[in-house]
Amino acid sequence: MLAEVCWSANRASSMRSTILLCLVAVLSTRVHCQQIAELDLGRQPSDTADAREVNVMPAGCGVAPAVHGDGVIVNTGPNKGSKLKIEVTLPKHTFEHGETVQSSILIRNVGTDAIVIPWSLDSNVSIRPKDVSQFAYDMGWFELNLKDPGKKEVPLDAESQSHFLYGSVSAPGSSLRINPGEWVTLKLRFLLDQRRTSSVLVPIKTGDATIEVAWRQARFEWKADGCAVQTGYFTYQFQEDAKPIKIKVAE
Repeated sequence: MLAEVCWSANRASSMRSTILLCLVAVLSTRVHCQQIAELDLGRQPSDTADAREVNVMPAGCGVAPAVHGDGVIVNTGPNKGSKLKIEVTLPKHTFEHGETVQSSILIRNVGTDAIVIPWSLDSNVSIRPKDVSQFAYDMGWFELNLKDPGKKEVPLDAESQSHFLYGSVSAPGSSLRINPGEWVTLKLRFLLDQRRTSSVLVPIKTGDATIEVAWRQARFEWKADGCAVQTGYFTYQFQEDAKPIKIKVAE
């Protein structure tokens, strides 16, 4: 494919010049066009019992409130950034309301920068180690929405809470680096049913619809200087190219 692109761009050049340009392009951009990992998000149910919220304040500091800040992690510059292409594969086209759907989701790095995503199903990665003054971890998950022809959006839920991924420098191997051109595949089971919360009770209609899947990632930070504590929640802002996939909800 790369040779064809180079040939189209240099029709008037000699074959030798074309091949030379292609080799230079490959060596200079370090293109890695390959899948580097695969993960089943339902393979190891996450035990959140051990990952309960720990005391924010250091031992002996009482219960004084910490200073909290929110923000967004983005890349600077209009021509630089992390860009992801999300591709969803489903086993069929028609589903029944309430059916469990087995999907395969591909995340491809189509940007110019390498990205690092959390890659562990172990929620214990998010627990702050004892006797540290600074700690941070990332959490990643998929956000799923169903839209009917009337553009009404219905949030969908994963089959279990194990679809969350965790990563931290404190837990070696819990994060994954994806270079430009590389991709990963994740298997996710979700319910074709509206999210059952007090704030979201939108019903699903039968007929044609589309499913949209987006990758979400956030960082949680904690830092202590004596009894002065700062916490933070920062969302990652990736450029995403994700085409909705068409389905039909059976009557």
